[in-house]
Amino acid sequence: MNLVILILSIVVFLISLKLLSVVNYRGEHSYFTEIKQNCFSLICGLSVIVSLLSATYQTWVLVGSPNSFAGGYFVLGTALLLVIASFVLFYKFSQRES
Repeated sequence: MNLVILILSIVVFLISLKLLSVVNYRGEHSYFTEIKQNCFSLICGLSVIVSLLSATYQTWVLVGSPNSFAGGYFVLGTALLLVIASFVLFYKFSQRES
């Protein structure tokens, strides 16, 4: 079950990054369009944060929930990997859209 939750959180992470990269902030927009874009970005950003935390926690559970420095290394490594992946994927998704 933990593996399924980990895979689901990674899929939500990727979909949220893809949707977040589609938002276009350039150009003149009406106030309603800007409010809609900001709300959409907020929802996608929150789902990215929740999926990042969930994937980190599920990785920690899958490696045996160590309470020593090994657990900290797994949590820090997973979080760092996902943050770097988010920057790279956001850049690639936004370049593909423009």
